[in-house]
Amino acid sequence: MNITVTNLLILINVFMFIQYDFISIYLNKYRVFSPKMIIENNDFMRLIIPNICHTSLGHLFINIISLYRMGHIMEVILKKRYIYIV
Repeated sequence: MNITVTNLLILINVFMFIQYDFISIYLNKYRVFSPKMIIENNDFMRLIIPNICHTSLGHLFINIISLYRMGHIMEVILKKRYIYIV
């Protein structure tokens, strides 16, 4: 398996799912994407945390499949710029 940006993102998602019980106490307050909270409170963690925290195996599986398919296509099209977009 090549270490690409897409594969690295998939590994991060799986790791976060496995560790969710341990880190959920710290991340639960950021799990909701709220533009109002981001803008008014400068709560920028809300941009990242909802994308990598999954509470069910089905949700994780569907997201990994779509990330795998679209990520590799985007890597081919965008080449080095893909990492900056992610």
